[in-house]
Amino acid sequence: MTPLRHTSLSRLVVRRFLMIAGAVFALNAVWVGVYYGSDRRALNEEAVNEVAERIENALVGRALPEGTSARTLFADHPDAYAVAIVDRDGTVLDTINPALIPPWSTAVFVDDWITQLERPTSSLVVAGHEFTDRDDGLRIVFVMASDPAHLVRRAYLDELYEHVLLPIGPLAVLLIALGVAAIRRGLTPVTEAADWARGLRPGASPPPLPPSAARLPAEIADLVAATRQSLERLAGALVVEKRQAAEAAHALRTPVAVLMARVDALPAGEAAERMRTVAQVLAAGRADGLQATDPEPLDLRGPPLLMPMGRNCRSTCPTYPSMPVRPPRRSTLR
Repeated sequence: MTPLRHTSLSRLVVRRFLMIAGAVFALNAVWVGVYYGSDRRALNEEAVNEVAERIENALVGRALPEGTSARTLFADHPDAYAVAIVDRDGTVLDTINPALIPPWSTAVFVDDWITQLERPTSSLVVAGHEFTDRDDGLRIVFVMASDPAHLVRRAYLDELYEHVLLPIGPLAVLLIALGVAAIRRGLTPVTEAADWARGLRPGASPPPLPPSAARLPAEIADLVAATRQSLERLAGALVVEKRQAAEAAHALRTPVAVLMARVDALPAGEAAERMRTVAQVLAAGRADGLQATDPEPLDLRGPPLLMPMGRNCRSTCPTYPSMPVRPPRRSTLR
């Protein structure tokens, strides 16, 4: 039968710690995600800022050249996005998809603004942004009728990255690593206590506790102390049992000697039967005090067990020489 393989306590604790840490991190990410996802206006502002940064990087002077990546967004989605470049005086220098741009939006002279207009079938986001890194007062008016390019979704993912993954991710990894190291170090005394328990041997005094026993958790320390006390009681009971057996054998020597002398006076058949009984009693008394320190073969046929009684022994043991152990193996006497 294949022995069961048990998972170590440190591995179980570390696994559950990682599960709890992962669940806490996931809940935090969900909470922050719900918080930022509920603020639609802030996400629209982030999307506008992303588009404005693209356009500002693509500007050559005060014009947006043809074929630039900033124009690709408006060319691919003419019914969804529009933009107008306006100077400080309110003059429109360039427009892309002008049919979507409300006429009044180019006359709003505010650095950054955003509004959402409700229409029968959808909403229209209109926003203005002035390029702060320029000194000519150039600004844009951006219009978003729908979002097929997923600008708002990308803004949402950027917020999660900047406010959850980037600041909390390394901290979570560091805390998990420290937690795992602390768990493994804290369970070291438990491992040493298990090694101590594996060193216990029947009939031998319990070995001394490891030096780390003072740092054992209270529950493990109680278990170790109870085990040690139980072993000491068992060892004491075994000593008492051996002493009683030796005393009984010693006390029986004189009565047995008298009995043997009287048996000698019996007829031959009855005497042999009585002698066999007496020899077995004496052999049992000596066997109680037998200690086998080195593995040496034992000839069960030799005196004083069977030879004086004229008996043969058939052993049920394997073919190799039998070893003296307690309790003795059963043999069939003939």
